[in-house]
Amino acid sequence: MKKFLICLIIALSACFMLFTACQTEDDNPPDENGGIVTYTVTFKQDGVADVYKTVEEGTALTSLPEVVQNLEGYVLEWDLSGVDLSSVTSNITINVKKTSKPYTVTVYDYNVDGTEKEFTVKYGEAFVIDAPPARDNQDFVKFEYLGNAVNKDGEEFVASGTYLEVTNVIVKAVYKNKNVDVTILGLTSANFTGVTATDVTGGVVISLPNGTDISTIVPVKAGEEFICYLNAEGKYVKNVNVINGAVSLTAYFYATSSGNKIVTFLEDGCVPTSVYVQEGALGSSITMPTINTNYPGFIGFWKIVTTGSEFVKLQDAKISSNVIAVVGYEAKQVALVYNLANMKVSMFQAEVEEIANAIVTAQRQDREKIVIDVENNTITHYVMYGENVNLLKNLFHGTYTLAGWKVGASDGELVESVLANVQQDVNLYISLRTKTDAEQSAWDSDWSPNF
Repeated sequence: MKKFLICLIIALSACFMLFTACQTEDDNPPDENGGIVTYTVTFKQDGVADVYKTVEEGTALTSLPEVVQNLEGYVLEWDLSGVDLSSVTSNITINVKKTSKPYTVTVYDYNVDGTEKEFTVKYGEAFVIDAPPARDNQDFVKFEYLGNAVNKDGEEFVASGTYLEVTNVIVKAVYKNKNVDVTILGLTSANFTGVTATDVTGGVVISLPNGTDISTIVPVKAGEEFICYLNAEGKYVKNVNVINGAVSLTAYFYATSSGNKIVTFLEDGCVPTSVYVQEGALGSSITMPTINTNYPGFIGFWKIVTTGSEFVKLQDAKISSNVIAVVGYEAKQVALVYNLANMKVSMFQAEVEEIANAIVTAQRQDREKIVIDVENNTITHYVMYGENVNLLKNLFHGTYTLAGWKVGASDGELVESVLANVQQDVNLYISLRTKTDAEQSAWDSDWSPNF
């Protein structure tokens, strides 16, 4: 009996040990259809229902669900760090990780030469856009949004902090002009009102933002009319009124005269000249100074600037107030004079008129640039200095046609079609030859002038 009990205890112990071993081998017992072990991979994302994938033990999970991009400013993806999906041996939970998106902040007028600069920033992260490089005559003020990408056009762009725009941004650097000292020689503070002028030896100093148009600051003198500002040597220079750095100027006055108006002539680099004229006088009656500077191909004239780039020639003006005349230039015209020798223009008036119209069309010029002189048998064609001119090729009916034109004299060089780079008046003399039968036939059937 004692032996039987000992054997029974040993048998029960062995069964218990076998049962325990079977229970701890795996959390997932074999299924009912063949004993295959499977695991669950759970994908979790905020705001999205969990996605479950069932995977057989030891096999790979190759098909991952798509991440829903539901968070602005970030790229979302499954966080697979420390996870091996090539051989799944347990239940796994995978969460989403976020990475800040990179964006570009483009700053216009950033560099000293006016070019832009790009900065790379990341959403939700700290950033700093450095102030632009220092400029000689300007101080940096702020950055402003430029364009409508974020609907903040003109608003200030804060150049540091946490970047929270979900797009690339374009901004511009805003500057203000530095103040510079402008010295007006020969005057005192008593000559100025409405502006702070400090008396110094030889004149006054006025502090003005760089780029100021000083012509708006008008000094006064009893019995004299302020005309304009000149350089320190008393000469007129272009753009003298626009302040560009510290500068010394002189103020030009001219005594007033009852019943008269003052006309002042200003030429770049020259001392001004002023004259009195009666009110209502025509500009053409004024003796005008000789213009000192001329350019090839251009003719200088005196003009009165009205507004912006608009002007009127002094010779065409009626003087009703004090005026300043400056030098203008217009392209020079030269004359090509077609001499028809003993061939009467009057005999071919219709053809000559047609030729004139053809010139107008070919050269894209006004009809007034063609002058027909019946008495002297000439056609004068006015062209611009330096122009390449297509000469007339066909002129008259009859048994003759053009061989070309002799330049300068009836026995000069023969030019058939193009006179290049015309820089002075030129006399052209007709040179004829007898037509061929083919030319005569073509002319009779369909005559028209050509070049």
